[in-house]
Amino acid sequence: MPPWFATLVILTPHVSGCAMAGSEDASNGESPTLNVSVHHQSATCGKLTVSQWLPDQQRYESTFQAMFQGLVSDSKPQTKILNFDKYGMLFISMGQQRTGGYSIKLSSEQMQVKDGRATIEVYWVTAKRGMVTIQMLTNPCLLLQVPKANYRVIDVVDQSGTLRQSININGE
Repeated sequence: MPPWFATLVILTPHVSGCAMAGSEDASNGESPTLNVSVHHQSATCGKLTVSQWLPDQQRYESTFQAMFQGLVSDSKPQTKILNFDKYGMLFISMGQQRTGGYSIKLSSEQMQVKDGRATIEVYWVTAKRGMVTIQMLTNPCLLLQVPKANYRVIDVVDQSGTLRQSININGE
């Protein structure tokens, strides 16, 4: 392989306009896309009813333990050691519901960032009127591992494009 070919390969990502995580590519105006992963999802998440940004291991561990407080089970998930220099955790709660039939699931593993705001797409499912449901208190939640980048707010948008929540991460 000629030496100039290696130079072209190294330069190609820069020339093609790839954006750094959290920064907008000024050459084509596109919003960067970051990968998000599900850490946990459940129909019952303890008494935690407020969505929040978890910027460090300590907040993550205390929130994770609170999610399972009062759960009668020998198989409670364990926390993991995470790289909070690169990632934060986003806890999304639907709040307390009086019946079953409610759930929240990640719709896209990619998060868009534009103008200091990140957008995460979810399936936000609510019990329909007249639907047969289990009669118990539920608290559907989703815990996501999210890359830290150049955004101040994370918007949670449902399958119809409705803004369900905006979570400020500056208050960490």
